[in-house]
Amino acid sequence: MKTTGVPSAVDTPSRVTSTLWLLSYLAAWLPVTAMYFIGFAAGPGGSLSAAAWYAAANCGLSAALALLLWPMARRIQSEHLARGRHRLGAAIAVLLLATAHAAVWGLGLRVSGVDTDTVVDAVAWDAFGGLWLFSLVVVAMTMVHSMRRARQQDLALRTAVGETHRADALRAQAELRAIRSHLNPHFLFNALNSISAVVERDPTTARAMLVRTGTLLRRVLELGGRTDHLITVAEEWQFVRDYLDIEQLRMQDRLNVRVELSEEARECLLPALTLQPLVENAVRHGIFPKLGASTLQILAVVRDRQLRIDVRDDGLGVTSPSANGLGNGMGIGQRAVLERLQSAFGTSASMQIASGTGGGYHVALRMPVHSGDS
Repeated sequence: MKTTGVPSAVDTPSRVTSTLWLLSYLAAWLPVTAMYFIGFAAGPGGSLSAAAWYAAANCGLSAALALLLWPMARRIQSEHLARGRHRLGAAIAVLLLATAHAAVWGLGLRVSGVDTDTVVDAVAWDAFGGLWLFSLVVVAMTMVHSMRRARQQDLALRTAVGETHRADALRAQAELRAIRSHLNPHFLFNALNSISAVVERDPTTARAMLVRTGTLLRRVLELGGRTDHLITVAEEWQFVRDYLDIEQLRMQDRLNVRVELSEEARECLLPALTLQPLVENAVRHGIFPKLGASTLQILAVVRDRQLRIDVRDDGLGVTSPSANGLGNGMGIGQRAVLERLQSAFGTSASMQIASGTGGGYHVALRMPVHSGDS
């Protein structure tokens, strides 16, 4: 079915833009027309009505001819390698337009009955003025093209930067979802194994572990519904505390936990699930395989406008560069934590890992202070 007479949604913005451009172009000629009007009116024997007619006719002809310079001005601005050639072409065009304008103007005056001597003088002055006028038009049009191109480049840059930030955010969210999807079945498997090991000999402990496991999994689901992925250190600690409660029920006196979180540090923001992978790594690879009691320390303070978090243990440590799959001292979970920190805070966020030959493991996180009030 064919429809006519109705502009499409694509054509309408283009038509509106063209109309606004034409109105702006005509408005730019109003001051020139006013100057010509004053000049004609101040001449010998000039009347206001005749001056208005002459000014409108002269500037109207100039405005119509000047439109031919628009594509030349665009090429001068955009084609850098051929600017010299295009400038020469524009100069020739200005000369031809000034000559054509003077010829048409002189012909119009002669048809109107103006004497020959006056027409010759008018044509000479019109040609001279036309050279200046059309030269200024070329310069103005080139500046307009330059500003339009600058706006387009700025918009393209802003769009590219926005897409880059969006891609970084999506990547960070994907990594966070990957950590959560790994955490849930992995931790649930370990928790169920631990509960099954103690359910017959210590039903009370088994029930407590079930309660802690349910609480922990509920927090994971709550985190999954967040849109910003930034939580306070206090909220992150609640998650880690639930995890450590389960591990302490399983390991009993073999796991001792020391926690020091300053009040200022508790209010700072960091990506969700930043501490839990580090704490789990310390328990699984450092403390659990070690015979006897071990201590896990979690410290968080604010110093010099920097949030400093340290996770230490006196477990087995790393006996070789590739031990426990860490590779160069950093495992997959730790690397993901560092990447998400730097995605949130830039290169000012850092992670340092150290392990003594005699045992123990230390992860130090540093990041700018961000809080819900800042």
